[in-house]
Amino acid sequence: MRFINVEFLSKSGEGSQAREVEPKALRRALKLKMPRVVGLFCASGKLRMVVSGSGDRLEMLESEEGRSFTRLEEKLPVKRCRHLRISSLDIGYLAVMEREGKGLTVSHSKDRKSWTNPRLAFRGEPSIRNGALVPDYQSNGFYLMFLGGSLLQVARSRDGLSWKRDPQLVVPIHGEIGETLEIDLAEKLPSGILLCFRMVRPLALGFKTRVQMALLDPHDPSRVLWQSSTPIWENEPIEEKLTFGGAAVFRAQVYSCWNSSKTGPVLVSYRIPKIPFELPRDRSIALQKSKANPEIGRAHV
Repeated sequence: MRFINVEFLSKSGEGSQAREVEPKALRRALKLKMPRVVGLFCASGKLRMVVSGSGDRLEMLESEEGRSFTRLEEKLPVKRCRHLRISSLDIGYLAVMEREGKGLTVSHSKDRKSWTNPRLAFRGEPSIRNGALVPDYQSNGFYLMFLGGSLLQVARSRDGLSWKRDPQLVVPIHGEIGETLEIDLAEKLPSGILLCFRMVRPLALGFKTRVQMALLDPHDPSRVLWQSSTPIWENEPIEEKLTFGGAAVFRAQVYSCWNSSKTGPVLVSYRIPKIPFELPRDRSIALQKSKANPEIGRAHV
């Protein structure tokens, strides 16, 4: 992987360098020859990772500091999936999953011990396969999910289970010709909604991936307050094939996990940018800490 400095994160010129977080230690914790990470999220102030292990069965790992991981016995909503993210809401927990041959599916739990049967999040739209829910956040009584594709769209739901795209809400972020936009992370911070997303371009020898960030107005999610003008990092497709494993905000940093054809899972972290402007006072919103996810209250820009 090739990491790229972000040059414009604050007026003082302070940047943020993406870095690998002990990939060898991560692989030792997995104890599998070539495991595949399918999910990353925070719970109870700890970083959790979902791994597809032997027989493609899912297993859970947990870390207190983001470096060393231990196995965790916890029931998951499905036995197999391509990608899974568990988010805390005022109704409990919602798992958003990408499953082979199916559209985006969701499952609800009050205690993470028992889950409802997975169901399609968008009825009649099985082609929707990439989306990121904003945890611990509502807008006018609706939960929000950002959807990738050729356009960055917004979906709403009152119960977290039935979702509809809002045709009036299209975020003015798009890639170059031939690129697809995929959403990795949506997180509510004190200054807005932080999006972490990828611009993916298919090439003859793999995929070219550029990771970028943006901050959206929490009152109007279609309004971009800030967007990185250069990639946070990008890969060299000739050197290795990468598939996305998951992303989470943990201890004021964005952690993202990638499955490398050369080394197996690699965990990358980078600081959350300091936004180079001050938001108007009437648009500042205090972040409500969640008992289920106290770590989210420490994230700041």
